[in-house]
Amino acid sequence: QNAENKALILLINLDKSKDRLAICDTQLAQSKLDYERVPGILGSALDEVEVAQVYDAKKNNWGYYKSLTKGEIGCYLSHRKAWQLIIEKEIDFAIVLEDDFKLNGSLQDAIDAISKIDIPWDCIKLTECPVKRTSSIVKTLSNFDLVQYDKLPIRAAAQAISRKGAE
Repeated sequence: QNAENKALILLINLDKSKDRLAICDTQLAQSKLDYERVPGILGSALDEVEVAQVYDAKKNNWGYYKSLTKGEIGCYLSHRKAWQLIIEKEIDFAIVLEDDFKLNGSLQDAIDAISKIDIPWDCIKLTECPVKRTSSIVKTLSNFDLVQYDKLPIRAAAQAISRKGAE
């Protein structure tokens, strides 16, 4: 946990992606933000038993229009590891970053704004999706708009997850 911002920053990174880790480390260091690395799960290394424990393509567990790839399942399982850390550490929320995020603006300002939200929330996407979704502004916080989408945007490169959301 960062003493200044009271938010845990979790960075999902595959063991083999040392170059991405170095880029992320530089970005976060320049912002003077500490983080904890969460070893990502390589989807292609999952066997059929491991996949079947969390996903049944015939039932399409999550209601997607297509079956998930092993890579997508590995990504999901990596995020589950981050959620488990939020629960275990009993923190209010964490910023969960994938190792392909790009800082655009102040992550510290976003963390400060999120910590002031006074309405219940589970997940706040901190990245913009290239496909624009219909949204409405729920609340304005400093120089950020908290919006609610008609359909959850794809991508999970940067998001805030509350403990309730992690649970």
